[in-house]
Amino acid sequence: MDVIQINAILFAKHHKQMEIASDQKHRAYDKESVRQILRYQQVNGLNNKQLADKFRLSRNTVAKWRRLFAEETIISVV
Repeated sequence: MDVIQINAILFAKHHKQMEIASDQKHRAYDKESVRQILRYQQVNGLNNKQLADKFRLSRNTVAKWRRLFAEETIISVV
């Protein structure tokens, strides 16, 4: 038991990072959530990397969303 407890203490950070990474893979966003995130980016003047860091997303995901929702976000801001 002592070895297991020491191992848990030593590798707790690693396990937490693994859990976060596995949670990231299974996230799903509805269209309204994506629109709100993209509006947040426009209002706060963030680039794709800053937005991705803020919401713990992939930069590629943000770029894809911007391509898919480009017309909608422009219309809603005007």
